[in-house]
Amino acid sequence: MPNVLAAAVLAVVGAQPLGRLVQKHVTTSADLDGLEIVGVTPAGRGLIPLYKVKTVYRGA
Repeated sequence: MPNVLAAAVLAVVGAQPLGRLVQKHVTTSADLDGLEIVGVTPAGRGLIPLYKVKTVYRGA
């Protein structure tokens, strides 16, 4: 039980700095120069509408 508690505390303390680091280096860029939408198709079957957006990067 003490190991579980220690792991939970470590996860809570480390989550925010790790999240910022991942967002800075892994998350996609907001720079959309050269990105083109080539198709949008409905993908949802339930009450919430979902769409699959197909894109292509043609370079800036």
